[in-house]
Amino acid sequence: MHLEPWAWALAITGAFFIGLSKTGVAGIGMLAVIMFSSVFPARRSVGIVLLLLICADLVAVKAYHAHAVW
Repeated sequence: MHLEPWAWALAITGAFFIGLSKTGVAGIGMLAVIMFSSVFPARRSVGIVLLLLICADLVAVKAYHAHAVW
C-alpha cells in the first residue's frame, strides 16, 4: 500500500498521540483513532491501532517493572 506524504505525516502523528494517550492525556486517543481511520480502511485502521496499543503497553510494563513493589 502506497501512502502519500500527508498520509505518512498523519499516521506518524497518530502514533505519537497513541503514546500520549498511554501517559494519561485524556481524549487524545480518540483523535488518534480518527487520524488512522482517515488514512487507512476501517479494518486495517483497527488492526494498526490495536497493535500500537499493545506495543505501548509492553513498553510501559518494561519501563515501570523496576518501580513495582510486590
